This record gives sequence, C-alpha cells and structure tokens, in this order.
Amino acid sequence: MVSSFATELLEIRSKEPSLHVLVIPGNPGIAAFYKDFVEALYESLRGQASITGNCHALFASYGLSV
Repeated sequence: MVSSFATELLEIRSKEPSLHVLVIPGNPGIAAFYKDFVEALYESLRGQASITGNCHALFASYGLSV
C-alpha cells in the first residue's frame, strides 16, 4: 500500500549490494511487465545491486496484469 492505494513490488535482493536500483515503469505501469528487464539488469550488474520495480498506484487494485 502506498498512501492507501494498492501497489505491487518486484524485487531482487543482493546479499551484499553496492547499490540499489529503482525501476519506475513507463507504459504499461505494471511491475510484472518488466520482470525480464529486472532480471537481465541484475545479471548484467553481476548480482552486486538490489533492484526494485513498482507498479503505478491503482494498477494493482484494478487487477491489471500482463
């Protein structure tokens, strides 16, 4: 929940991150749509970063999905 609106997070956590990347989705604003991108980004950063993607407010509450 963000400001009482349902939201959805997509996270990959590094054991010892040297940085944290926040993925803010474009269109569509659904975090699950960016799953492959988040995984590829994690791999290309060699697991040295934690990565979080979030969906736009209300997308999760309306049941929008990919």
